[in-house]
Amino acid sequence: MTPGRRGQAGGICATVLALALATTLGGCGAATSASPTPTGYQWTGLVLVHPLTKPSFALTDQQGQPFDFRARTAGKVTLLYFGYTHCPDICPENMVVLAFALKDLPAEVRSRIAVIFVTTDPARDTPPVLGAWLANFNAGFIGLTGTKAEINLAQFEAAVTQASAGPAQPAGGYGVDHAAQVIAYSADNLAHVAFFQGMPASSIARDLDRLVTHPWTGH
Repeated sequence: MTPGRRGQAGGICATVLALALATTLGGCGAATSASPTPTGYQWTGLVLVHPLTKPSFALTDQQGQPFDFRARTAGKVTLLYFGYTHCPDICPENMVVLAFALKDLPAEVRSRIAVIFVTTDPARDTPPVLGAWLANFNAGFIGLTGTKAEINLAQFEAAVTQASAGPAQPAGGYGVDHAAQVIAYSADNLAHVAFFQGMPASSIARDLDRLVTHPWTGH
């Protein structure tokens, strides 16, 4: 397991696996080994032994509008990530990688993928802050926020570790410890694959193309 890294300005951004994923994946961080499946396709993402059901939480998007996660992403390959905009390292790194992965795909495939970023720092990540930050990576990324209780419920339904505030920083501000996996739900409303820090954008793009163009049958 790769430990979380302490940033210079934004505090701690821990690479924490959800308890529900821990026994399935056995670790996180800069994992790069491909996962073979019975049909022979070599995945860059880690294939989950026990698929996760797509959650049905509702939050507020970067336009300040209600966003029903399950309903609004129906029929799409959906990438779900919990993080925060003041994160000094892994959050922007993961968003850059996803942005490059999507750029590698044909427009028709991109149109069938949704990237959802749920903040774990609602006190600072207002809808306008989320919108401006995500626009640095891809204008199509969707940012969600809500009350702390609503976000905690979303994390619970997604089976990821609950985020927690890190220690105060000498220069002011604080970090947030949070789960760092990107959960990939297929059109069948189940997550069969997860991506982690260190996986190449081009290889993630190949996996995403596979998820979009091949209904999950064990692949």
